[in-house]
Amino acid sequence: MRLRYLVVPLTCAFTGNGGLAQFAETGGGYKLVSASRRAAKAGAEVEPRPSVVGSFGISSRYTGCPSCGVAGFVRCDRCGELSCHDDSAGDQFRCAVCGNQGRIVGVATTVTPATRI
Repeated sequence: MRLRYLVVPLTCAFTGNGGLAQFAETGGGYKLVSASRRAAKAGAEVEPRPSVVGSFGISSRYTGCPSCGVAGFVRCDRCGELSCHDDSAGDQFRCAVCGNQGRIVGVATTVTPATRI
């Protein structure tokens, strides 16, 4: 069964503020449609979160990170978390969660939704 919406933790790369990104199913994958500063409840997770595999992009109606306003996002290959990313800044990133740094390669094909909000 495919989900119609995914709610995924998103951390602002510039401020470190936590939040939640909402992806809508598009039939051919998922598109990021909104984000809020409301973070998942600390300590609420009781079991490993299953990953969702698919195509992940950005909807034309997405207005950007609620903390800094940039409209891009990246998924860290080390910790798997999403962070906002200013696409005009080039292909380098630093993960706001684990500190991993590197060049952005490819596209996100897996995200891990929040289990409790």
